[in-house]
Amino acid sequence: MVEANKAPTIRSGLYIGWKVAARAERIKLPAQGYGTSKAPGLAAATFSAIEIGPATTWLPPFTQGSIQVMLQKPGKVIPLKDPEPLMMLESGCDVWNDGKQTLGSTDPIVLPTPAVVAMLGLEPSKGHLFLEDSQGPGLALLTWRSRYIENDRGSGRPTISGAAIVIRPDLFVRLLEILGTTVTFRTFLTGNAGWLKS
Repeated sequence: MVEANKAPTIRSGLYIGWKVAARAERIKLPAQGYGTSKAPGLAAATFSAIEIGPATTWLPPFTQGSIQVMLQKPGKVIPLKDPEPLMMLESGCDVWNDGKQTLGSTDPIVLPTPAVVAMLGLEPSKGHLFLEDSQGPGLALLTWRSRYIENDRGSGRPTISGAAIVIRPDLFVRLLEILGTTVTFRTFLTGNAGWLKS
């Protein structure tokens, strides 16, 4: 756990200089070998996010939520308590799986809470998964997949997949000023099968 202003910064690409507000990455390697000599596969996940206060360390720094936060106009600002997550996880949504009409990422996806969206005055963009203000994009959802391996059918499957919420630097500073309390960036590592469903 570190102070929120020490959260990672994007070093290249379209969002260079933006801060990482949240990220979730899953590593899943299949079992190796056959029969009784089969070695178990590897499954692990890391969850990192900004949150208010020194929260519990035995749970990921997220609450549960819905992709609708990226698609609908925000409601009124909801008072936040200490400690409280500022980011959400959504699992089980059909748009995340591999396919022609999907994002091509696996569960879970990270999202901002409605309170963060409302505090920053952000609104959904048309046709993109980012939120914007009068200066343009302010908060974006990134997804990735890598380290493909072939399965029995000859098609590739990623062994690493993840998602992140990145935020424009001026909005990151503004969010910390609005909150006016201790905000931390915490990473949580798990190998619990409940988080790592196929």
